[in-house]
Amino acid sequence: MDPIEFKKAELVSKVWSGEISLKELQKNPVEVIQKEFNIKFGPGMKVEVHVETDKLLHLVIPAKPSVINDDNKWGTGKPRDYRPLEK
Repeated sequence: MDPIEFKKAELVSKVWSGEISLKELQKNPVEVIQKEFNIKFGPGMKVEVHVETDKLLHLVIPAKPSVINDDNKWGTGKPRDYRPLEK
C-alpha cells in the first residue's frame, strides 16, 4: 500500500475511534495531520476534509502524471509536498 494511502486509512480509523476529533480535523486539517503524523506540509499546502454519507460520494481524480513509471504508477506523478519533521 502507498504510504500516503496507509496514512489516510490510519487517519480515518483514528477519526472513527474518536482518537482524532472530526470537528477539529475539519477546522484545522493541516495542523491536525502534521501533529498526528509528525510531518510538515510545504508552504501554501491546503487540505480539505469531506465526509461521505449514504447519499453523497466524493470522487477525487488525481492530477495526471507527465510520465508514468513504477514510482508514480498509482500517484500523481509529482513529488508530494511534505516531509518528516526533524527530530
